[in-house]
Amino acid sequence: MSNVVWIDDERAQQRENVGGKGANLARMLAVGLPVPRAFVVPTDSYREFIETCGLAKIIDSTIGRLDYA
Repeated sequence: MSNVVWIDDERAQQRENVGGKGANLARMLAVGLPVPRAFVVPTDSYREFIETCGLAKIIDSTIGRLDYA
């Protein structure tokens, strides 16, 4: 899969490919609702980016310190 998936691509309708927001927008477009032309970054590309840049450890560390109470 490329680093960009257009919202009118059938693969964009699957949450595991593009996340919830992207999939919902793609599904809305597929049923005829007015959605502007857009693209989404696939989840695999996002994961690769945060790993390569060293952000995954920072994100995990930050989330681990959050107080949800």
